[in-house]
Amino acid sequence: MQVAADRRTALRATPVWADDDVADLPVLDAPVTTVGGGLASLALVHTLRVAGVPAAHLRVVSPAADPADSFRHLARAAQLDEHQRLRSDSATRMDSMWGFPGYALEESAVRRSPAPLWRVFAEPLAAEVFTPVSGHVYHGITAEAERLGWASMLVRGRVSMVRPRREGGFFSLVDDDGHCCSVIRSRYVHLGLGYAGLRLTEELARYRAQHGDSFSCVNAYEPHDHVYRVLARTGGTVVVRGAGITASRIIERLLELRDRSGRDLHVVHLVRRSARRPGADPTAVWDHQPFNFPKAALGGQLAARVAGLADDTDRGALITSLAGTTTARRRGWQAQLRRSRADGSYRVLVATINEVLPGAGGGIRLRVSDGQTPDLHGELHAAFLIDCTGLLPEVTAHPLVDDLVRSGLARTNAHGRLAVDENFEVREARNGDARLFATGAMTYGSRVGPVDSFWGLQAGAIRVCDQLARLGFCDRIGVRRSVGGWWRWWRGRAP
Repeated sequence: MQVAADRRTALRATPVWADDDVADLPVLDAPVTTVGGGLASLALVHTLRVAGVPAAHLRVVSPAADPADSFRHLARAAQLDEHQRLRSDSATRMDSMWGFPGYALEESAVRRSPAPLWRVFAEPLAAEVFTPVSGHVYHGITAEAERLGWASMLVRGRVSMVRPRREGGFFSLVDDDGHCCSVIRSRYVHLGLGYAGLRLTEELARYRAQHGDSFSCVNAYEPHDHVYRVLARTGGTVVVRGAGITASRIIERLLELRDRSGRDLHVVHLVRRSARRPGADPTAVWDHQPFNFPKAALGGQLAARVAGLADDTDRGALITSLAGTTTARRRGWQAQLRRSRADGSYRVLVATINEVLPGAGGGIRLRVSDGQTPDLHGELHAAFLIDCTGLLPEVTAHPLVDDLVRSGLARTNAHGRLAVDENFEVREARNGDARLFATGAMTYGSRVGPVDSFWGLQAGAIRVCDQLARLGFCDRIGVRRSVGGWWRWWRGRAP
């Protein structure tokens, strides 16, 4: 049923909805609604099903049928195909809250080789840190969604508004293709929306707006396979900006393409500063760390320090110091960089882009200033610019979150993300015994540091589940329920 624009405006302006306000719309009832349908939603559904919540009591609102779709899309755009390895450890499984058997054990069984297990045993001194193959992770996620009964919970579409219900609970207004609407009536709502979108830097956005060119200047997280196809045919110079895990994979892909195609391909790696960590080589541009956060930030002393800071600003500063831009130290990739530096196909430039202009004979021109001596200016000519500076962090760029903040049902923290308490509850939205929760990237700066990692998504889901158990909605996951849940998972049986 289509909702007219004036009616939608009236609904948006109404702070609390009554049943009569949505009586003309299709209404679905479910105690819990999770919005997003990605990995954060999967983690919560998995945990609640282990806690004994029936599938009929859950609704998942998502434009995609598979919870891995969005993550897979971003990974593929960043040149991580199903044979590449993700940045996660063996025991952090998105399809299992128990983490046993880990990815390394399963890979050892598939390959009939002890090598993955040796890497876990010997890391990080005698072997590189083990990380799982992305295709293995996707397969596990899809299989777990099927086991949980994901299809029976799924409501295709996007939630554009969440409002308290006068009679108790919440209403979630679901848009399908931007015009068809239905309403889900729930006591508990969970937001697992991920990042709001791509981060286009000011000069890149300005160039695209002025020249309508999204071919030569691309964000690493948007599809850009055309860049590699053109370079494989013609060669040329490509500028890669950024110093994180995505930039390292993009550069690796480009140098592999040069070796394979034999073309005259050059990579200019543009960074704003040299490595920042104590003891780093002053000429280095990479800060090396196996994962996004040190492991002690997951459950050790650093996790306790983060959780113990009540002030958003102090906690955010600590999290930022732990989660600076880093990439994993990989021996093969470092050898590749050394070879490419020696033959001149890869060079580093510490500089800032001031302006992007079209090239006279095609390609682009980048006006840059020296990152260490700002008075020095220069110009780069390149066929392409691949920007690896990340995804959009401001949660208010997401229409739903912006609406919640504007309507007073949520607020942002010191990092511009959604403010949540230690249980990942959005306190401002409380409506009697009804609760609104949020987990994942949008809660960066909360009492858990690596909120957008596999581990962080599971940790958030467990805290939400524990809070719902305290409210009497579900059982607490104790030893007996946990062991029983693992046994059913291991045998592939529904919870």
